[in-house]
Amino acid sequence: MIDEEKIKDMVLGFLLTQDCNFSCKHCLNQCPYNEELPYEKFTEIIDIFGAYDLKRVSFSGGEPILHPDFKEIVAYAVKNKLELIVHSNAYLYEKYDFLLQYAPDFFKTMVFSLEGLEKNHDKNRREGSYKKVMEAIDFFKSKEVTVKINLVITPKNHLEVEELLSTLAKKIVDAIHL
Repeated sequence: MIDEEKIKDMVLGFLLTQDCNFSCKHCLNQCPYNEELPYEKFTEIIDIFGAYDLKRVSFSGGEPILHPDFKEIVAYAVKNKLELIVHSNAYLYEKYDFLLQYAPDFFKTMVFSLEGLEKNHDKNRREGSYKKVMEAIDFFKSKEVTVKINLVITPKNHLEVEELLSTLAKKIVDAIHL
């Protein structure tokens, strides 16, 4: 039996696609297959949880914008009055600008991954990706969207955490998950 009171505070997370514009060495999505959650399955799951007054959904991947039905998935979530949280590597942040039509009522949060200062981040992710994260932070903050950063501390970036936190504080990110 599902406790309806507990589900009201739940964020239902969807790994929409394994498709990504990066090929990070550490990524768990490097599987021998590339699967996507079909639009029909997404709507079916939303309809099930809708009976429990679900409030928020989270989209991740791969890179969610690469799902062929991403805009339709977002529209269905909004139709069901669900708050949107999107996790991205930020490299394609400009493609997410269509989400602004749903702000501030439904599109509220972008979450970007960061793996250190420029040299370490780009080495682990992709050349130029650190600058894209910084641009994406500025872009979404200027549109009054909440911006959160996921930062994993590793043997390669642990010495730069203090400087990185200072950099992010100047950009006034809303949260940093370590």
